[in-house]
Amino acid sequence: MKRWEQILIASGLALAISFAVRTDSRASEEILNLKQTGADVESIAVTWNSAPEGKQYLIEISDDGKRWSSSGYYADTAAKIGKLQSGSSYYVRVTACDENRQASEIVSPALEVVTAPDGSDIKAVQSGAATGSVTARISGVKGANYYFLTRKAGGEDRVIGEAGREEVSSDASKYRLKPAKKYSFQAHAARVSASGYLAESAQSAEHVYLTLAKKIPKNRFGMTAGYGYINVFYFSVNWKGSVDGCQYQFQTLAGKKKKTVAVKSPTLRLEHFAEGRFYRYRVRTYVRVAGGRAYSGWSDFRYFGIPKKFSARQSPGRNAIQANWSAVSGAGGYDIYLSGKSSRGYQKVMSVGVEKRTALVGKAADGSLKPGKTYYIKVVPRAKSGGKAVVSDANWYCAVTVQASH
Repeated sequence: MKRWEQILIASGLALAISFAVRTDSRASEEILNLKQTGADVESIAVTWNSAPEGKQYLIEISDDGKRWSSSGYYADTAAKIGKLQSGSSYYVRVTACDENRQASEIVSPALEVVTAPDGSDIKAVQSGAATGSVTARISGVKGANYYFLTRKAGGEDRVIGEAGREEVSSDASKYRLKPAKKYSFQAHAARVSASGYLAESAQSAEHVYLTLAKKIPKNRFGMTAGYGYINVFYFSVNWKGSVDGCQYQFQTLAGKKKKTVAVKSPTLRLEHFAEGRFYRYRVRTYVRVAGGRAYSGWSDFRYFGIPKKFSARQSPGRNAIQANWSAVSGAGGYDIYLSGKSSRGYQKVMSVGVEKRTALVGKAADGSLKPGKTYYIKVVPRAKSGGKAVVSDANWYCAVTVQASH
């Protein structure tokens, strides 16, 4: 026989043997159908189907799929193997044997099995937030490779988020959270096998989570009080829902950041900052998370330009009011407003250029100033920011009672 013919025959024999082994392996898998059915921190449970040749079954276990140890012979089609390490993977296989414990060719493929991790030191903290979801960081569970969050619903624990890492976010498709709300969820850890069996830790960690608020509307924040003689001003945010605090940011009209301040309460007190310059400012709320804060989106800007000095009095010998003010850096001009009430009804009666520091007002919107009547006058700086015209939201006013002129 020629040498190449010998090689061809040998090669064909090897292929036939390989094919036969794979066929037997598939047949064994289908016949025995080895599955993991239980686990705790130190044991696993498996079941399999009976085989025609099987009077007894040899169970073997390995920690690497190469070196095998016998766990005994079983007449039944179920076994529990103990004295294992928590949060670990092992490999199990089953061999069908006759009544004399002689092995047949029916051998299951190796099956990865897992023990439950020890969760006695499990911890959960909030590590992220959005308006419709939260993120938890679950730690302290050695051997875990799968983590999930649950909520109580109808007396059951329902999964709302899961991941193969310690950071787990709630899933809006499972349970959509509402903005600026407080929730209590359970954090769990487990070890999952390649076949999908999940060995869950018996312990879990409860934690309270906060979602982010939506963007604050412009009508829910602003300057609420000012004391010019000591240059102290107060700002406040009217947020709704559960948040941990808010952050204010003040910029020049060109967008240069001048001051960013976070406060736990809705109110901010500023000293020696607000007067004499035109600013724009915005706010956002936050919740505390591991390592810092998670912030909501910024609000739209509001604006203020407050002169350091402002006064008004009746012009001597005339039915007119004279207003005087100091310059506001960044202003492009000033509008003069008048009203018969201090808190409302202001109407613009005059506009002057940026170089002006005084204005003489002889008429209200409804006609000449009336003797004996008290008028409230405001000087409102105007400017441009981001290509649009803006005016100061907060302004001083003075009260002047007009006396009859002689």
